[in-house]
Amino acid sequence: MRKKPILTILTAIFVFTELAGGAQSRPKPLAVSLIWDTSPSLEKQWKSVHLMAKLTIDALEPGDYLEVISAHKSGGQLRYAGHITETEKSKNQSKSSLQNIKRAIFLQADLGSTLAMARQRLKTILNKDLDRRGVIIILTDAHMQYRGLDDLLVQAAQCHEQGIDVYITGDDKTSKELLIAAVQKRLTWSTLRQANPALWLEKNRIMPEVTAASQKQAAKQPKMPSSYVSDQAEEVKDSSKLQPGRTEEIVKAKPIITQTKATVTLQSDVSFSQTEPDTEPITET
Repeated sequence: MRKKPILTILTAIFVFTELAGGAQSRPKPLAVSLIWDTSPSLEKQWKSVHLMAKLTIDALEPGDYLEVISAHKSGGQLRYAGHITETEKSKNQSKSSLQNIKRAIFLQADLGSTLAMARQRLKTILNKDLDRRGVIIILTDAHMQYRGLDDLLVQAAQCHEQGIDVYITGDDKTSKELLIAAVQKRLTWSTLRQANPALWLEKNRIMPEVTAASQKQAAKQPKMPSSYVSDQAEEVKDSSKLQPGRTEEIVKAKPIITQTKATVTLQSDVSFSQTEPDTEPITET
C-alpha cells in the first residue's frame, strides 16, 4: 500500500532532474553565414553544393539568424539576410535566393575576402546578442593556392579567436595546408559528399559555454604567467618529485601526416567531416 507515495516521490525527482538539466543545456540561437563558392571548378559538383545549401537552411530553427553570401572573384555578395520565423516563409525566401547564384565561367572566387565579409557581419550580430552562437559554413571544393589560401586561413584564425566556428567542404584535391588547419582545430573540414550541416548546427546549438559572452568573461580572467607554467612542467618531468607509487607522463600528441602523390592522409582525433546587417529579411532582386 506504500508503493504509490514512493512512486510519486520518484516521479517528482525525475521531473526536477529533467528540468534542471534542460535549464543547463538550453539550446542557443545561432547566427549562420552560408558562403557559396561560385568558382568554375565546381561545375561537376554544382548540384551537390545547391543541395547542401538547402539542407543547411532546413536545419535552422525559429530565432536563428541566416545570411547567404555568394563568393566571387571580386569578393562576397549578400543574397539574403534575416531571422528564421515560426512559419516556412523565411526559409522559402532564403531558398529562393539560392536560385539566383550562378557559377562563374573563368575566374576562381576569392574565398578569403568573402570570409572576411561574413566574419565582420556576424561579429556585428554577435555583439548585439551575446547569447547567440556564430557559425560560418563554406560550400566549396577548396581548390585554392598561394595568396587565396593564405587569406582564407588568416580569416579562419580570426573567426576561431572570436568564437565563430568555420566549417568548410572540399574533395580529394583539397590543399594540404587547409587539412593541417583542420587538424589544429582552427576549422572543420569535410568532403562535400559527406558534409552534414544539420549535425554542425546542432553541435553549436548545444555548446553555450563557448558563446561570445563567455569568451569575453574568460578574457577578463587573469592569465597564468608563462614562467609558472614552465616551472610546473619541470616538476612533472622530474621523477624524483613524484609521489611514491605514482607515475606521470607528458605526452605531446602531434598529427601524423602522410603525403602520397595525390592525397594527404591525416590521423587525428578531429572529426573532419561592411555594412551593418539588416534586422529585416532582405533578398537580392
